[in-house]
Amino acid sequence: MKKILLVGAMLGMLACTTPRMSVDSQLINSGIVMPVQGRQGWLMNQKISFGKFYSSKVSRGWLKSYKYDFFLVGLEGANEKYSFTMYDEKNSFTALCANKVKGLEIPLDRFVNNNSPDNLFSFGIQTKDVFTSNILDENQNKCWNLLILNPDDFRKDGKYVGVLSNNEYEEIVILPVRTLQEGKTIGKEILGFEFKEGEKVIGAVEIINKGTVWLDPSLDENKKLLLATACSAILLQSDLHAQVDSI
Repeated sequence: MKKILLVGAMLGMLACTTPRMSVDSQLINSGIVMPVQGRQGWLMNQKISFGKFYSSKVSRGWLKSYKYDFFLVGLEGANEKYSFTMYDEKNSFTALCANKVKGLEIPLDRFVNNNSPDNLFSFGIQTKDVFTSNILDENQNKCWNLLILNPDDFRKDGKYVGVLSNNEYEEIVILPVRTLQEGKTIGKEILGFEFKEGEKVIGAVEIINKGTVWLDPSLDENKKLLLATACSAILLQSDLHAQVDSI
């Protein structure tokens, strides 16, 4: 709690206006910027929305009706599990999320392939704090797997990389953002995440304040909804919720 209050105090001293994380210049100039609604307040009956994207009520537990063989169901170490469905005007994705998972329980072959960043293979027995999610399309035919380290684990050595991938070898790398627009940092604190496909930043999510999402407008509608779901999965973690209420 002391760390959270310190971060809030430092953010308050940096500017009179609400501070904002640094975002890739191309994404700022041409991207879709969407303030997040529904992140603050009670977790009961919580819904999240931004732009044209909106969620169902967040279930702080598992959806029982999904037929996919989720390895997440068997995770004993996770102390937070939740699920929700994200919609746009036409389609939907459902996310099943588990937080505070031990690396020993993660089947890495679901997340990485030979082209994955080397840092990703550092997830292992020593990793004690992982956030992971399965994201399915509305027909449950295609599953994306989200995997990121939580702040308290990677802060030890400063190394970090996450991934959003599927079994068709499509892969989006997730990298932390620690810099404000003014170029200042707050120690090693994460302010948000960038999503990179190849060398291009295609989306970003700010986890401080009420939250903000940026998306590349050139993406197809399915990819936009996928990233919106991944951003929501990250934003709905209760420990991040506690931090945002203190800033």
